[in-house]
Formats: sequence, C-alpha cells, structure tokens
Amino acid sequence: MSENKLLSASIAYTFGDLLTLGVNGFLLIPVYLRFMSPEEYGTYNTVTTMIIIVGAVMTFGFHSSFARYYFIFEEQNRQNEYLGSLWLFQSFLSLIIAIIALLFGKFIWSFVSPEVPFDKYFIFVLLGSILSFSSGIYCILLRLQNKAALFVKIQIAMTISFVFCVWLLLVKMNLEAVGVIGASLIVSALYVVLSVIALKGQIKWNLNYIYIKDSLYFGFWMMLATFGFFLLNRSQIFILQHYAPLSKVGILGLGLQLSSILILFSNSFNKAYQPLIYSCKSDDQVREAVLRPFKYYLVGTVYFVLGVTILSKEILSIIAPNSYSGADVIFQLLVLANFCYIMTTFSTNVLLYKQRSDIVQTVIWLSLGVNFLISLFLVPKWQEIGSAMAMVVSFLVYLIINIFLSQRQLKIKYDWSSIINCCLIAILLYAVGNFIEMANGMIFKLIGKGIILAFFPLIVIFVKFFDQQELEYLYSLWKPIKYKIVNLFRFGTRYGG
Repeated sequence: MSENKLLSASIAYTFGDLLTLGVNGFLLIPVYLRFMSPEEYGTYNTVTTMIIIVGAVMTFGFHSSFARYYFIFEEQNRQNEYLGSLWLFQSFLSLIIAIIALLFGKFIWSFVSPEVPFDKYFIFVLLGSILSFSSGIYCILLRLQNKAALFVKIQIAMTISFVFCVWLLLVKMNLEAVGVIGASLIVSALYVVLSVIALKGQIKWNLNYIYIKDSLYFGFWMMLATFGFFLLNRSQIFILQHYAPLSKVGILGLGLQLSSILILFSNSFNKAYQPLIYSCKSDDQVREAVLRPFKYYLVGTVYFVLGVTILSKEILSIIAPNSYSGADVIFQLLVLANFCYIMTTFSTNVLLYKQRSDIVQTVIWLSLGVNFLISLFLVPKWQEIGSAMAMVVSFLVYLIINIFLSQRQLKIKYDWSSIINCCLIAILLYAVGNFIEMANGMIFKLIGKGIILAFFPLIVIFVKFFDQQELEYLYSLWKPIKYKIVNLFRFGTRYGG
C-alpha cells in the first residue's frame, strides 16, 4: 500500500470511527451531561467498562487473530472455512463464559463495583459482551479487503441509528444511564444482523481445529493483552469507587471519554496500517513500512495533543456544566497517558508481525501492576486526580518497555534526536500556553493559544525535522486542500457580497 493509499484509507476509517466512537464518545457528551447527573454518568461509565472488559474475554482476541491469519488462509483460498470455524468456536466459548458469569457474577460485581446495583445492570453487561465478536467481524473483514467506502457507509447508517436510540431512550423517555447503554446494545444487535446477512453466502460453517489452533494461541495472548489494556485504561473507574462517590467517578469518566478521542485517531490509522505490516514478506519490508510513515504520525499526534491540552478549559466550558469543575486537569493528564500508549503503535505492530503477542500481553500486565501499586498511594489522597496521575506513570512504563522489547525483536533505526526535539518543542509551547492562561480576557487567551498552535509546524520545519523529500510530499498533500480553500473563498467573495 502506497503512502497516498495509506493516508486516504486512514482518513476514511477516521471519518467512519468519528461517526460512531466520535459521536458516542465526544459529540454526544453534552447531551449525556445534560440528561444525566454526575452519579448517573459514573454508573454509565462503570457499566460500559464492564461490557468492554467482559466482551474482551468472550471475544478471546479472535478479532486480532482473524486480521493476523486472514491473508495466510486467503493465499490458500480457505478464508471462508477459517472464518466459519473461528466464529463457531467463539460462539461456544461465549456460551461457557456466560454460564460462569451467571453463577459467579454477583459475587465478583459486589467486589469490583459496590456502588452500582447488580440486579439492574448485569443483564446489560452479559448481552453486550455476548454481542462483541459478532458485531465487529464484518467491519474487520471490510478493512482487510480495503473496502473503506462500504465501511464508512455502514458506520453512517449505524451512527444514525444510535443517535435516534439515544434521543428516544435518553431524551424522550429519560432513562438516564439505562437509556444510553440500551442504545449501544441495540446498535450492536444491528451490527450482528448485518454481519450474518452480509456473510451468509461466504462462510462455510465447519468447526475444524486445523483452522483455529494458531488463532487460539495468538488470540489467547491478544485476549490477555486486550483485557489487560482495558483494565489498565479503565481500572481506575473501579478503584476510585472504593475511595470516592460515584460523582467523582463521573468526573474521571468524563476525562477518560474525552481523552479517548486520541486513541480513536490512532486506531483509525492502525486499521489502515495493520494490513500493510501483516502483508510484508521480509524484515526489511517491515522496517521500511515503519520508518516511512513514522515521522508524519509523530508530528501529527504531538500537534493534536498540544492542541487539546492547551484548549482543555475551553473545550470543557462548552460541553460540561459546573458540576464537572476540575475535569480539565484530569483531561490533560489522561491525554498525556493516551499519548504514551498510542506512540507504541509501530512497536506493537512489529511485535505482532513477529508473532510475539505474548510480549505485548506481558508488558501490558506489568504496566497494570505498576498502575495498581501507584494507585494505592495516590488515589486515597488525591482521588480522581490521583487516578489520572497513576495512569500517566503506568502508560509511560508501558511505552518504554514496549519499544525496548520490540527493538530486540527487530531493530528499527529511529531518529531519536528528532523525536526528542519534537516533544521538547511541544512541551515548551505548552508551558507558554499555561502562562497565557493566567492572563485576563477570553479573546486574548484564544488569540495567544491560536498563535502557539500556528507556531508548532513552523518550528518543526525550521529545525529540519523533515528532509526536503518529506517536505515536498507534505506540500503535495497540501496543494489540493489549498486549491479547494482558495476556490471556496473566491466563490464566497463573488456570490456572498
């Protein structure tokens, strides 16, 4: 896949994810905060976190396994048998886990989430988890087949369905947390129906161990990694409940949900990028596939992080009521934590290419242990701020160890001095933004922060982070955008008076 195709596919997946995850995780937040109290919002975050974590166990990493081994079986023209075997095995596995959850769920629930009623919300967790694999498999197949346009069309339809369900269940019926969780389950069920209909003529239902034995090993480690990551990313929701009321959990949940937009953009890039890595035939091809887009990814990510951190107060003043005061500090800390995580995109994919998902899982669980230990000291005293600080430290540990072990598997010659310089520029500009924040006047602050954001790309170019060829490539991307902006301006000047 060329850089242009990678970019266009990334844009398409980003647009599709913005319609689903972006609408639910960002654009609808003002609606959630208006129709849910901080306590109800804390309940919503707790239950959705449980669905994600239990769903990760039921899915058993088979989404990642399917993406990893699809091309291998496609070369043998056996991809349909492979999908059928994988889907059947996962269905049986989900049934077994569901029975265990029915037997022991209440005991576990009372330990991890004493503030949220079990009888009211357990059924939502069980149903949402069962639907996890089947609701996602068709969209994964579409991106493996590079059918980004169809992927986006489906996302548009499902987003419209979700917004309608939220309007009906939350706004009109005033069901609060139950309404939003119910809307998510309805859309998941629609995805399952779509997957079954779309793949009905392609799948060959036959449970064959030959097709799933490698996926079982790979998926087991990926399940542990996914389960561990969600615990790493969301365990503070449960830890905080033992030291603070649900209203504080709601404030932390708001920060988690807002900062997750960073992961959204990273995942969109990764959906286009993973097939490129997995289809490589040699280590040299992998090295080239890593280094070519890395600089653009780094600068774009750092720039985005700089923007959302220095504008965090303005963002929260628009979407959150006064009852969520202090969320800006948590938001900034969690953005920093997520930055550490998404900067492992390339090193993690190298490990997965080398079929070392066990290393990915080990690093995540090691970081999770660090998270729990630090939380014991920080959360009792600092509550939601302590939770956010613990996440920053644990994700930084994850970043350092992940890159170190990835380099031991396959040496990639990163330009470390340029990477450090890029981050230092952002830190300096962030400090200037904090200094401007102390001034009086909203307009003055916005102008000052706008100048800071304008200066970042100029400084990056001035310090020669990109060579001439890379700058020419960036300019080739900018030219059509500039052309459209100029034409739009001329049209407005001519017909707008």
